[in-house]
Amino acid sequence: ITISFRILYLPPYSPHLSPIEMCRSEVSEKSRSRDKRSSE
Repeated sequence: ITISFRILYLPPYSPHLSPIEMCRSEVSEKSRSRDKRSSE
């Protein structure tokens, strides 16, 4: 059995490349707009 490894060089933290960060910003934005409407 032969096992080989491959090193992957990943970029430093990049929120614009992370789908979960995009989703989080959208959810935060909707939450803020909902909070504004409820306080009026």
